[in-house]
Amino acid sequence: MHMCQGEWDEENPITGLKCVGTVEACPSGGWSECLMGGMSRTHPGRYGESLSLIISQYYRRFIAPAWVCLFPQLNLKSRQKLLIRGATSTDGQAALHPTVHAGAIVTATTRRNQQIGAVNVIREQDGLVEYSKTQEECFDKVLNLISNRVIVRSIALTRRGGRLAQDFEPMVEMKVGDDRYIDAKPVKVFKYDEIHRAQRALDSHDTGGKIVVAPGRSWISY
Repeated sequence: MHMCQGEWDEENPITGLKCVGTVEACPSGGWSECLMGGMSRTHPGRYGESLSLIISQYYRRFIAPAWVCLFPQLNLKSRQKLLIRGATSTDGQAALHPTVHAGAIVTATTRRNQQIGAVNVIREQDGLVEYSKTQEECFDKVLNLISNRVIVRSIALTRRGGRLAQDFEPMVEMKVGDDRYIDAKPVKVFKYDEIHRAQRALDSHDTGGKIVVAPGRSWISY
């Protein structure tokens, strides 16, 4: 989407996000994985019709930065109070599932009046600082996924000694090797001939999570 809108400095005629290739050998028997790899930005490439995978070993690209932000950066613990601002975005949904599973008490903001799996759901609007003052205390951790324009207000929502995450570099900060459970299923899988419906769903901002378009044969099943 960012490339189509001309927001990147680089461009390539063949767009895609992941890498594709053959693992010649893996003597240790461990997992091999790669995120991005420059595909579609520094060199042409795509992966949809070239990659055969076991679905239990697939997870969304957005899971990695969300995980790094929540645990290594925010050091989120069970029973801590977390505020996710922009929870219905793709990044917000990726962050919501592991936080709830970890036992955090999650309050999520959204521009829509809907329940999204958090303990508390409040509408994203002016007055959130006043809202926090009506609670017993501010939030232990705040994940700000909206924009820099609300960063000061997000700081005011964080208790003294708490943590606020605004941005980060997952490729540098993510540690290798972790074993946790994450529900990373897409909310909708479209057939290739339904790509127009998929685009309309994407533009509506009402999907509530990741969508997938399966090219050709239905190689993704859940």
